[in-house]
Amino acid sequence: MRPSGCVGYVLQFGDWSIYHSGDTVRYDGMAEKLQEFKIDVALLPINGRAAERRIPGNLFGNEAALLAKDIGGEVGKYRAISRCSN
Repeated sequence: MRPSGCVGYVLQFGDWSIYHSGDTVRYDGMAEKLQEFKIDVALLPINGRAAERRIPGNLFGNEAALLAKDIGGEVGKYRAISRCSN
């Protein structure tokens, strides 16, 4: 079941499909729904869940990697931006 009040976006440009999940955790049927779009790029939040830090919930790294695999993708290189400067 999909959590109520949650939204993610699939943007399609010609042959390309980009999925931006927004804040998310995996739910039953999520991968199957996304497989229909043949996602080329998936933007998934990786900061886990921790009630003590008042983080209601996102994916842990292993969950994001498994979701990417399950929707037919490959895990690519990524780099977090820790600080922006001019």
